[in-house]
Amino acid sequence: MTALAQSKKTFNGIEMEKIIELRNYYRWTANYASQKQFDSANKYSKRIMDLARSLHNNELIGYAKTCNAMSMYWQRDIDGAKKLLVENLQNEELHDSIRIKSYLLMGEINHYEKNYLSGLEQNINAEKLIRKHNPLSHKDSMSISRVHINIANLYKEIREFEKAHSFFKSALDINADEGMDSYILYHRSELYEEEDKIYNAIDMTREAIKIVTKENSSLFLPTYYLALSKYYLKLNKADSTVYYGKMGLKDNSYCQLDLLHNAVADGYFALNDYRSAIKHYKNALVESISTSFDTTVHKNLSETYTRTKDYESALKHNSAYLKLKDSLDELKVRQEIVDITEKYESSKKQVEIEKLNFEKAQNELVIKEQKNQLIIVSLALFCLLFVVSTIYYFFLKQKKQKHLLFLKNVELAKELKQRQKIKKKKKQRVDPSSIQDSQRIKIHEAIDKMVETEFFLDTNMTLAKMAKYIDTNTTYLSKVINDDYKKSFATFLNELRLSYTLESLESEPRFRKLTIDHIAEKSGFASSSTFYNAFKKYTGLTPSYYIKKRLSQPV
Repeated sequence: MTALAQSKKTFNGIEMEKIIELRNYYRWTANYASQKQFDSANKYSKRIMDLARSLHNNELIGYAKTCNAMSMYWQRDIDGAKKLLVENLQNEELHDSIRIKSYLLMGEINHYEKNYLSGLEQNINAEKLIRKHNPLSHKDSMSISRVHINIANLYKEIREFEKAHSFFKSALDINADEGMDSYILYHRSELYEEEDKIYNAIDMTREAIKIVTKENSSLFLPTYYLALSKYYLKLNKADSTVYYGKMGLKDNSYCQLDLLHNAVADGYFALNDYRSAIKHYKNALVESISTSFDTTVHKNLSETYTRTKDYESALKHNSAYLKLKDSLDELKVRQEIVDITEKYESSKKQVEIEKLNFEKAQNELVIKEQKNQLIIVSLALFCLLFVVSTIYYFFLKQKKQKHLLFLKNVELAKELKQRQKIKKKKKQRVDPSSIQDSQRIKIHEAIDKMVETEFFLDTNMTLAKMAKYIDTNTTYLSKVINDDYKKSFATFLNELRLSYTLESLESEPRFRKLTIDHIAEKSGFASSSTFYNAFKKYTGLTPSYYIKKRLSQPV
């Protein structure tokens, strides 16, 4: 607990004992309130407040208010709980950990009141405070996971199912405590139930049960079994309804007893086992502390006794049902009148204060956001300018290099125009096993003549085909080309074709207007891709770039 951890530094050893006592009171209040033992919960919530005030510590008093608000909420003293939480949230000097707890509990109360949009706002405020911590601690991650569970449940209530699923997934991803995974899965099962995807709900709940069973954590098991019992009842599988309801009751002395007995009774009623149904409905009444729940159970008992033809008992429970229903309706009307009156009176006093506080907070937030945005925009513009400048510099450099290459190749094309023959290289020293000089000269002369006939424009030209034309064998021809021209036959052939291409592009304007595929074909290349790669390798430029540049130059 961050607030308490800070307080430890300010108290001596004796007061540290009081802080430990404070923690114990909080834990006991929560335990007794969750078990609906409100007398004990109230006793310890009062002690925690008295002790906090005796220590004259603002943080601990805020912590005590949160504890008391939690106990009041579970007892459905909504106004009392909200009053304490508002005091905490308006006290900006309180530590973030206490304000986060207050936002979360206020969101839960808004959910109970069906004020779903306000509930979303409270949870979003809590997450903003949590994310102020950098880096996030293990506890922070758990808190954000809890926030996302709350938001998912709120989206479920307003039937934004896709968003609800998204936040449940996020809660699982962020959650740093595996023990909490079952809690998330259980709540997601309720979402599937709302979507009428009962089998998905059952699968999700079974996964939750596996987790708590593996970790020997039985606290949530009655709730999960109650959910399974309810889902199977919706599928008209009464046997499973009874089975899982009883699993929830097994070794359970306090948790969900009223709802579990009622679920088992509903299952037996569906099985026409009215005697067992009556037994569990009565047990549900014994465990119940809710008038509205009692109303439902009395109605169920009346119908069950009618099925057994015990009309006297049926009338008795029907009368109890009607009496409670009338009482609830009257109480509801009175409560609505009281609520409206109180809200009207209090709103007149609070509206101006809240308006001023809200405007102040909004102005501070806007100023802060504007400063941050200005810094971010300035940095972004600087980075963008640097990147654009760098790209432009390299673009100009590359453009210049490509232009120089183009000019070099134009000059090469002009030189090629003057040449009609490929001159022979100086004779190389021939080893004894080499071909005779006379034979070499003969092959050279034959190659020159074939070049004059532009034999290389034949797309099907091969070494064997050329050797046949000049009346020699492929071994001699290949050796002459390799030794004297220092090239392989394929390179020798491609360079002749590219020389022809460059010469044609320089001397024939119509040649420049042909497509790349057509130029490749007329130059003797079997495919445009082979032509493209050879041209790029030979000139350093792509054919399209070269032709475009050549077209832009004066004839």
